[in-house]
Amino acid sequence: MQLADWLWFTLFNCTRVFIDSGSGTQAGEPHDTQHDETKNRSSSTKASFFYCTRVFIIAALALLYSADLLASGWTEGGKTVIIFNCGYADFPVVPRPQSDADNLFKIGQSGGIDEFFRRNSYDKMWITSVKLVNVTLPNNFNYYKAPYGFMSVPFDAWNSSGESGYYNFEVYVAPGSMNSTGLAYVGGTTTFYNGWPGSGTLAHEMGHNLGLDHANFWQSDDGTVLGGHSVEYFGGYYDNMGSTALFDWNTCLKEKLDWVKTGRTDGTKILNVTSSGTYQIYCHDSITASPANSQRAIKIMKKDNPGTDEYYYIDYRQVQHSDKFFSWNGIHLNITDMEKAGSALLDMNPLTPPPTDERWDAPLLIGRTYS
Repeated sequence: MQLADWLWFTLFNCTRVFIDSGSGTQAGEPHDTQHDETKNRSSSTKASFFYCTRVFIIAALALLYSADLLASGWTEGGKTVIIFNCGYADFPVVPRPQSDADNLFKIGQSGGIDEFFRRNSYDKMWITSVKLVNVTLPNNFNYYKAPYGFMSVPFDAWNSSGESGYYNFEVYVAPGSMNSTGLAYVGGTTTFYNGWPGSGTLAHEMGHNLGLDHANFWQSDDGTVLGGHSVEYFGGYYDNMGSTALFDWNTCLKEKLDWVKTGRTDGTKILNVTSSGTYQIYCHDSITASPANSQRAIKIMKKDNPGTDEYYYIDYRQVQHSDKFFSWNGIHLNITDMEKAGSALLDMNPLTPPPTDERWDAPLLIGRTYS
């Protein structure tokens, strides 16, 4: 987990809660741009003082319990979503129908974000509702385009729309307000988008909200699997956290969310292997493909160094990527630092010559060995 981002978002959330209690522009109130900007900034200054009473407590808790921040009720149960489709004072919002939001999540159906979370979590997490709100923000586009200006979008969106209540995930679509397709607070509830997101992009950013970092690729540059290397950020193409497709997250990431765990007997077990032997694993990209007392993956400690324990995660995909020969007929090996929230896919075929994309032949094929 990126502690700085988690703290930043926690404090940012405090801003909205504090300001909404009495300051700032209220829904329906006539506004003057300069007056509103001054008032909002003043409110933010007051909220910053409010932050200071909590920073050190939150930091201490995060440092003491960082291992438990992901594996909690935050990653289980039904979740609610609100989407603010935003326009600006000089470029009013172009309204979207509720059906646009419904089509992203497809609650209770196949092919949407709801099914993605149900499948990944083995029915431990799902989406219960999604609400779309069209809102024109009180300031001009350039106000939000300025450095960190997009951080004012949540406060202004809630105030201008008159919405209230609590939602597990807050989605802000603010066209052109930042230099990124999507942005999320790690371990928080908020995501931002430069335009209407696709379901894969939205699921990826919500993964950051749940506490995950990216699924990366361990790039070998000396012809060996673990030799001289560089980690290619966002390079684990088989995984939604390494792409923007609705591909299952690997078991290294699923364990961080408590969706697979050692010692379980409900078909979501991950086996911590400490001795030589023969072990059977079942595919992890299906809810029902694993018998009750079987394992979805195994993990093996790479090195014993307290505080930075690294593990190999060995798992198998069978439902997705049927068009990828290596995935359909091989196992995936990811490596992770247990103090972090990301993973790196190891390339079991590091000598693949260009222009072949070596990421797709990364799995270890049946019949081959690695030691």
